[in-house]
Amino acid sequence: MNFFKQISVFLTIFVLLGFYACSSSDGVSQEGDVWFIENSHLKITIQPTGVLNVYDKKGNREWRQVASKDPKFRSILV
Repeated sequence: MNFFKQISVFLTIFVLLGFYACSSSDGVSQEGDVWFIENSHLKITIQPTGVLNVYDKKGNREWRQVASKDPKFRSILV
């Protein structure tokens, strides 16, 4: 996995774990390389590529992120 994808995945997980910590939670789980964060309102699926799917349980709708070949972050200095 290249550096930009690693940063993207890390930041995505960090933000989603913040969401998880601030809500009534049901849990975090993992099946293979796929992670799931779920509470009474949302189920978030994080693919190994960093692509997210967010399912709204009450609205019965799912948002699917389109995979991109371009890095999400550019010119990051560490």
